[in-house]
Amino acid sequence: MRGLRVPASSSGQARLRRPAMTKKMKNKNKELQRMSISSMKNLSQMDFIADDFAISDDFEGFQLFDFPIRVNDLIFGICLQGFIEIEINLKRYVLSTNCLVSILPEQTVRYIRQSDDFSIQFVIMSRTFLEDSQLGLPNTLPLFFSIKDNPCIHLTAEERDMILEYVALLKKKMRMTDTMLGKEIARNLLKALYYEGSEIFRQHLPNVKPAKSRKEETFSRFIELVERYCKQERSIGFYADKLCLTPKYLSTVIKQVSGKLAGEWIDDFTIQEAKVLLKSSNKTILQISEELNFVTQTRFGSYFKHFAGMSPKEYRGA
Repeated sequence: MRGLRVPASSSGQARLRRPAMTKKMKNKNKELQRMSISSMKNLSQMDFIADDFAISDDFEGFQLFDFPIRVNDLIFGICLQGFIEIEINLKRYVLSTNCLVSILPEQTVRYIRQSDDFSIQFVIMSRTFLEDSQLGLPNTLPLFFSIKDNPCIHLTAEERDMILEYVALLKKKMRMTDTMLGKEIARNLLKALYYEGSEIFRQHLPNVKPAKSRKEETFSRFIELVERYCKQERSIGFYADKLCLTPKYLSTVIKQVSGKLAGEWIDDFTIQEAKVLLKSSNKTILQISEELNFVTQTRFGSYFKHFAGMSPKEYRGA
């Protein structure tokens, strides 16, 4: 689901609500902020295990407000009632009752508005936990990209209840600090929840098939590297060296697996990063061009216009 239409205002519908913006938030420099589990440790309505994962229904603790944030970790959220409108990677979505949203590491999120009766239950899994548990979504690439394009799905009542049962049991086990194996039990329950959520997404996106081949694994590692280094490096040779492959072989594999050239993937990630910086920060275009490692602002402007169809200045003002 690409997102529902925002309900039209009428006397019979829930009022829209924006959390009050504090003076501190109003004065905050519009740099792109990062949200991670460790940055939310001061919130009283969250249950944590180290910096590995957290569970909460206290949405206002996020304080997304009017500026975007970049998410460090994986977030699953179920809208329990009402609705909320947000942007994920610059695309708008409306989460309504029984909608499951998945926000992936390195995606950007911006709060727009919500109904007065909005409530959500969400789980956050750290990138470190995903990697250590070998749960990283890029390991199942078709599902990974399908979720990126379709982060919101509507659950059946049975699917909703199943996930909420996992969450309730997780909360209970996370609070059992006096048991020797309580933490490990919680970790394994979280893995089960991850697989359950992934399977639900797979069933709602029927064209998703698991990635198994060596070439698909190479593509997965390539995408992870591009996501990490696209602000500094745009040469295929750099990524080929990281993967201990020749540039020619890497280009061939990427084309065979994805239907796109390696350079096209690099450009896609770079342009997405540029768009986020232009829309989400008060940095000058020169500063953005330097952050993205362009030799000159002019080179950055030409590059951006080639792919976005307009200059950085025009895009920022659009």
